[in-house]
Amino acid sequence: MANTFFSRPVFSDQEFSELLNTIDKAALLIDKNEHRILAVNRQTIELTSYTRSELESMDSRDLFGLDKGESPSFNYLDKHLIHKEIIARYNQRIAISALAKSLGLDSSLVLILFEKEETLTQRQFKQEGLAKLLTYPKHITKALLNEDPNESLGLALESVQDYFPNCELAIYIGNAKQPGIKKIAYNGKDSTFPLEIFPPDLNHFLKPSQWLKGQRSVSTLLHQRARTAGLQFFTATPINEEQSWIGFVVVGGYDGTLLENIQLRLNILVPIVSVVIQNNITRTNLRNRMAENLQELGVWQVAWDTIKDGVITVTTDSTIVRINPAAELTLGYASSEIEGQPLENVFIGTDRLVPAINKAFDGTSTPNLGAINLHRRDGSTFPAHVSVHPVAKNGIVSGILLILRDKSEREQIRLRTQQLEQQALLGEVTSVFAHEVRNPINNISMGLQLLEQTIIDDKKNQERVTGMQEDCRRLTGLMESVLTFSRTGTYHFNSIQVDQLIDRLLNRWRPRLKRVNINYHSKTADNLPPIWGDQRSLEQVFTNIISNAVNAMKVSGGTLAIKLSHKSSHPSKPVIQIDISDTGPGIPENDQQRIFDPFFTTNPDGTGLGLAITKQIITAHRGNITLTSFPGGTVFHIQLPIKPDTEE
Repeated sequence: MANTFFSRPVFSDQEFSELLNTIDKAALLIDKNEHRILAVNRQTIELTSYTRSELESMDSRDLFGLDKGESPSFNYLDKHLIHKEIIARYNQRIAISALAKSLGLDSSLVLILFEKEETLTQRQFKQEGLAKLLTYPKHITKALLNEDPNESLGLALESVQDYFPNCELAIYIGNAKQPGIKKIAYNGKDSTFPLEIFPPDLNHFLKPSQWLKGQRSVSTLLHQRARTAGLQFFTATPINEEQSWIGFVVVGGYDGTLLENIQLRLNILVPIVSVVIQNNITRTNLRNRMAENLQELGVWQVAWDTIKDGVITVTTDSTIVRINPAAELTLGYASSEIEGQPLENVFIGTDRLVPAINKAFDGTSTPNLGAINLHRRDGSTFPAHVSVHPVAKNGIVSGILLILRDKSEREQIRLRTQQLEQQALLGEVTSVFAHEVRNPINNISMGLQLLEQTIIDDKKNQERVTGMQEDCRRLTGLMESVLTFSRTGTYHFNSIQVDQLIDRLLNRWRPRLKRVNINYHSKTADNLPPIWGDQRSLEQVFTNIISNAVNAMKVSGGTLAIKLSHKSSHPSKPVIQIDISDTGPGIPENDQQRIFDPFFTTNPDGTGLGLAITKQIITAHRGNITLTSFPGGTVFHIQLPIKPDTEE
């Protein structure tokens, strides 16, 4: 049964041409009986330089250079290679390798696929070259792994040196910051090719160029060196990266004839060089980027560690990733306790936080949640300013940033500033007052001393004078206390072992304590670290408290106890705690709230400034003083920060 699938008029000539265009080789369809070309593809048109209409109206024998009396000697068996030539435009003869394929046993249609014989030779050379290249993977691997750009290019030349026998090679690469290009790597004598080629000569190497000895050509520095070195030829091939010329590879030989397929050999070398260069550029960019990232990370880490606001990073599933030291200090948690925990386990009862987090997941920031109370680890609450910000890249939220600020600390700072302003004003007033009052008091005291000498025998008036002198001394003492409280003290901080300081004070108080029947004892923790403070001021603090305790117990005696311990409410703020207790009658609850207020006292002979000055000194040392009092005793609790390692 005849095969009529490809018999006309199933497909038109136009449809055949479109089918042939899908083939990547030159192809044409002929009618072997009529010797007519029915259809061709683009590759055939490009190879022959004829137009489509010229080819499709041509006798196939004219294309293959046969006489009209002959028939094309094609063997129509499938997969049989035949070697012929075609006659292109202007009678140019082109050697081809062709494959003829019959489209059916009874069909007159024959499909011919062909390509230049030179193209086939080139392909065979490349295949052989690539196969040979694979036997030297060690050199190529070394070239790609070597971090020195010049050495890596030298290894690239070494990897293909067998392809260029009796030749010398060099690679020239440009630098965007400098004019001209330099010889980066070479294989052979250093003097064969110049070290640098300057801009006037570069135009000759933007495209492939070739020089043969005895050939008249342009005279560049490269040509001059080639003649001096005795080269018979050289070929230069440009290196392009992303359609940009960056340099060239040059090969020079000493044989009298040009190296066979030298351009094909260079076509194997140049891609290797290009890959090595690109690898070096990528490695350099990555190294620079890594250095920039490390620098940015260092800056970020310093900011993370030193910023005064608490910062908390949270994942999209509301898990805490990391907290900074300020957040640890504010919340009372160590990072190891809080990281990896759900956010709701730490921020309890904050109903406004959840909506803000949901908005952050949608990419919306909440700069201020308003007045909000947070809980510390110990259960205490504090007012805070909280803001919620999404962390997004390319519009995709990858996490959330919580920033919190302890408003109570800011309120303390505001109050402390206000107190300092008031004290400064009080200091000015009391200075003027002291200047105006001291002199009259001194005059009165001196007058009383003179009067006392004139009325020696008048005992009644002697008692009155003695009483007035005592009042003058009391007024003088009161003035000194007022001045001490109102002035901003000048402190000289040093390293102090507070246990030794208290032992010395107790030794001085021992006679008086014994006289009023008061027992005392002290207990100090082992390896107590020093504090950073002013010794004279701290002596005044402990003297004031011990004096108050003695006054409370002087009627019936009692016990004075002092305990020193090392306490740390948070790892970043370790303190020494000094507890001073007495067995006196205690302080009424209503008076406890005012005990540190200036001029408040329950002692008729007191000024009411002793404990106020004590609190002032403790505050200046960044410490804290509180009290616990009950019927039958009072305990003052003093906390002073340990000497930091950085203090000098």
